[in-house]
Amino acid sequence: MNIDKCHQGGCEHTLESLHEETHDEGLCWKVTKPELEEINSNKKYCPCTKDKELIRRYERTGYMQVEKTDHMITKKCSICEIDTLFRVNENVCMLCKTRSEYD
Repeated sequence: MNIDKCHQGGCEHTLESLHEETHDEGLCWKVTKPELEEINSNKKYCPCTKDKELIRRYERTGYMQVEKTDHMITKKCSICEIDTLFRVNENVCMLCKTRSEYD
Protein backbone atom coordinates (compact mmCIF):
# COMPACT_ATOMS: atom_id res chain seq x y z
CA MET A 1 0.00 0.00 0.00
CA ASN A 2 1.39 3.42 -0.98
CA ILE A 3 1.42 5.95 1.86
CA ASP A 4 2.07 9.60 1.11
CA LYS A 5 1.86 12.72 3.23
CA CYS A 6 -0.71 15.29 2.24
CA HIS A 7 0.36 18.76 1.18
CA GLN A 8 -1.76 20.48 3.86
CA GLY A 9 -0.63 19.34 7.27
CA GLY A 10 1.19 16.05 7.13
CA CYS A 11 -1.58 13.48 7.54
CA GLU A 12 -0.92 10.10 5.97
CA HIS A 13 -3.48 8.47 3.68
CA THR A 14 -3.26 6.15 0.71
CA LEU A 15 -2.43 7.83 -2.60
CA GLU A 16 -5.85 6.78 -3.94
CA SER A 17 -7.59 8.97 -1.35
CA LEU A 18 -5.43 12.04 -1.96
CA HIS A 19 -7.66 13.69 -4.56
CA GLU A 20 -8.77 17.33 -4.61
CA GLU A 21 -11.89 16.92 -2.46
CA THR A 22 -9.90 15.22 0.29
CA HIS A 23 -7.98 18.43 1.02
CA ASP A 24 -10.41 21.15 -0.03
CA GLU A 25 -10.51 24.58 1.69
CA GLY A 26 -7.24 23.86 3.49
CA LEU A 27 -8.76 21.07 5.58
CA CYS A 28 -8.59 17.30 5.35
CA TRP A 29 -12.05 15.78 4.73
CA LYS A 30 -10.91 12.19 5.13
CA VAL A 31 -13.05 10.43 7.76
CA THR A 32 -10.54 8.81 10.08
CA LYS A 33 -13.02 7.76 12.79
CA PRO A 34 -15.67 5.68 10.97
CA GLU A 35 -17.55 5.07 14.23
CA LEU A 36 -18.47 8.81 14.21
CA GLU A 37 -19.40 8.96 10.51
CA GLU A 38 -23.17 9.30 11.14
CA ILE A 39 -22.71 11.83 13.97
CA ASN A 40 -22.56 15.60 13.43
CA SER A 41 -19.05 16.02 14.79
CA ASN A 42 -15.84 17.44 13.36
CA LYS A 43 -13.92 14.83 15.37
CA LYS A 44 -14.64 12.25 12.65
CA TYR A 45 -12.32 14.03 10.16
CA CYS A 46 -8.55 13.88 9.98
CA PRO A 47 -7.28 16.78 12.15
CA CYS A 48 -4.66 18.02 9.66
CA THR A 49 -5.15 21.59 8.49
CA LYS A 50 -3.24 24.08 6.36
CA ASP A 51 -3.69 26.98 8.79
CA LYS A 52 -4.47 26.86 12.50
CA GLU A 53 -7.59 29.06 12.37
CA LEU A 54 -9.48 27.27 9.55
CA ILE A 55 -12.98 26.02 10.38
CA ARG A 56 -15.32 23.47 8.83
CA ARG A 57 -18.09 25.65 7.43
CA TYR A 58 -21.81 24.94 7.80
CA GLU A 59 -22.24 25.12 4.02
CA ARG A 60 -19.96 22.12 3.66
CA THR A 61 -20.85 20.00 6.70
CA GLY A 62 -24.56 20.81 7.15
CA TYR A 63 -24.04 21.41 10.86
CA MET A 64 -22.04 23.63 13.18
CA GLN A 65 -20.02 22.25 16.04
CA VAL A 66 -20.97 24.16 19.20
CA GLU A 67 -17.90 25.54 20.93
CA LYS A 68 -17.72 26.69 24.58
CA THR A 69 -17.94 30.38 23.66
CA ASP A 70 -20.79 30.05 21.12
CA HIS A 71 -24.10 31.68 21.95
CA MET A 72 -25.56 31.45 18.43
CA ILE A 73 -25.01 28.99 15.57
CA THR A 74 -26.50 28.30 12.16
CA LYS A 75 -28.84 25.31 11.99
CA LYS A 76 -32.10 24.21 10.38
CA CYS A 77 -35.41 25.12 11.98
CA SER A 78 -36.97 21.91 13.29
CA ILE A 79 -40.33 22.86 11.71
CA CYS A 80 -39.71 24.60 8.35
CA GLU A 81 -36.11 23.31 7.90
CA ILE A 82 -34.80 26.70 6.76
CA ASP A 83 -31.20 27.53 7.71
CA THR A 84 -31.23 30.26 10.35
CA LEU A 85 -29.01 31.74 13.01
CA PHE A 86 -30.27 30.40 16.35
CA ARG A 87 -29.41 30.68 20.00
CA VAL A 88 -27.63 27.46 20.87
CA ASN A 89 -30.56 26.18 22.97
CA GLU A 90 -33.31 26.96 20.39
CA ASN A 91 -34.52 24.90 17.42
CA VAL A 92 -37.58 26.77 16.07
CA CYS A 93 -37.29 29.99 14.04
CA MET A 94 -39.25 33.15 14.92
CA LEU A 95 -41.57 32.77 11.92
CA CYS A 96 -42.60 29.25 12.98
CA LYS A 97 -42.97 30.36 16.61
CA THR A 98 -45.25 33.20 15.52
CA ARG A 99 -47.32 30.91 13.28
CA SER A 100 -47.83 28.39 16.09
CA GLU A 101 -49.05 31.17 18.41
CA TYR A 102 -51.84 32.07 15.96
CA ASP A 103 -52.82 28.51 14.94
